[in-house]
Amino acid sequence: MSEPAFAAPEPAQENERIRLWREERARIADEGKKERLLQAAEDRARQQAEEAKRQRAEAEALLPDEADIARIAADLDRRRSLRKSRLLAQFATFIVLPVIAVVTYLSTIAVPLFEATAVVAITRDGQRAEQGALGAFGIGGRVAPAPELYMAHEFVRSGQMMAILDDKTGLVGTLSGPTVDPVFRLRDIPTLSIDRESGFRRFVDASIDVQSGLLTLSVQTPDPIQSTEIAQLALEETAQQINRLNTDIYTKRVASAEAAVDQARQSLASAHADLTKLQLETREADPRQRIGGVYSRIEALEAEADRVQADLTRAEIAGQSGTYRTEQLEQFQTRLQSQINAERQLLVGGPEASDTPLTAQLMQHERTALEVRIAEEALTEAQRALSAAREDAASNMSVFQIVVPPQSAATPTHPSIPAAAFLTLLLALCAFGAIKMLLPQRRF
Repeated sequence: MSEPAFAAPEPAQENERIRLWREERARIADEGKKERLLQAAEDRARQQAEEAKRQRAEAEALLPDEADIARIAADLDRRRSLRKSRLLAQFATFIVLPVIAVVTYLSTIAVPLFEATAVVAITRDGQRAEQGALGAFGIGGRVAPAPELYMAHEFVRSGQMMAILDDKTGLVGTLSGPTVDPVFRLRDIPTLSIDRESGFRRFVDASIDVQSGLLTLSVQTPDPIQSTEIAQLALEETAQQINRLNTDIYTKRVASAEAAVDQARQSLASAHADLTKLQLETREADPRQRIGGVYSRIEALEAEADRVQADLTRAEIAGQSGTYRTEQLEQFQTRLQSQINAERQLLVGGPEASDTPLTAQLMQHERTALEVRIAEEALTEAQRALSAAREDAASNMSVFQIVVPPQSAATPTHPSIPAAAFLTLLLALCAFGAIKMLLPQRRF
């Protein structure tokens, strides 16, 4: 048998060929993929290069050139110079000019004022005794100032003092006229709640030193002699006012105590009148003695009745009950019992002197006598209180003492230009700083 013309390949060779073909296909596919990835990377690199070039071109377009830099520098210099000039102008307007205006006004227009001062002490006898006791025991305690010191302080600063000084010296008219500069001149401005009384305290004022207990009076006027005279007049008026207050307090306290004494006397007289009236109505000066007598008589009558009863008992035992003597004893016993009952009726009520029993009369008498004793004790206490009130009021009378008499300064105390300039500068700086912080820069 002969072999066929085309023999079938062997399986092993066919498998090898397929494997080689597959490897070739995989290699070709891998090379194609690498070429595509490489091409994609080249495309991205080219796009990034183009994007960077474009951004660089745009950035270069935004950067200023030398002319722009010079122009911007010139604009910054101009703005800096403008801010400095504006700051200097604001500083001059809000700080320098007010200080210059105040100094100019005080040095050229303001009227110089001369101040006269005086030091006053107001003490009491009790306060001095207390201070002496503290000193004697070596105690350095401070005694509170007398209330009159505060009264004097308020009186000096009151409208009454202004009216008195104006009436006697015309001070208010002087301080309201051209003698005083326009700023410190006394005037009434209702819209600003300014009146002459509040402005008057700039010229006449007082202060208290609580440590030493002294009152300092100060008066400022354009004339030093006038300042001293007005200060002296103010001291005299203050002393008179304090004395009037002391006298008024003394009079009121003593009058109140005297009224209590008069009322106690009236109460005592009324109590005595009630006692006398009761004695006349009952015709008993002392019901206690009358009751004592009644009890004594009742005791004697009862003793006599006991003796009669004993005689009757003996007669009955002796068999003599119906005799004349026993009848007489029985009648006597009956009369004794009637007398005893009558005496007892006087105690509990009977028509002899009045319908009021002696026990009730005794209670009324004791009550009225007690009211008399109470009125007497009240009168004694009121008289003691009156004496104590007089002594206490006299011991608490305050003494107005001028420690330092009024004396005017040789040089004007107002205006004080350095102090006013410093105060103005300080206030202007505070106001300027506040405005700079509160308002935006573009508005200020």
